[in-house]
Amino acid sequence: MAIFKTNVILDMSLWQHWASPDEICKALLWLKDRVGLDRVVFASDMAGIEVSWTLKEWADQVWSFKEISKQLGGEITQEELELVMGGNAARLMALETPVGVGASARSSSNNTEERK
Repeated sequence: MAIFKTNVILDMSLWQHWASPDEICKALLWLKDRVGLDRVVFASDMAGIEVSWTLKEWADQVWSFKEISKQLGGEITQEELELVMGGNAARLMALETPVGVGASARSSSNNTEERK
């Protein structure tokens, strides 16, 4: 559905509980090719749920996808990770861009035609 509905935003809530880092990175590469990482947001849903990784470990793992994606034959850039890790959420909620998130968050486009 998200491929055809550009108003749909996808979150990564609890992915760390059901998949390995490689599988999660592969899923992000798949999403990048189909909907773009400008429509994916980091999420945790940690409250009251026993999970495999702490919030810090989960966030650190996502930041490592720049390197893991290369090992898998793809590429997730630093700018794309900045979007996923806070820039997209800030843009969607019209908040100031979080510290450490580049200008890519402010200028990201939801135009899926650009990806074809």
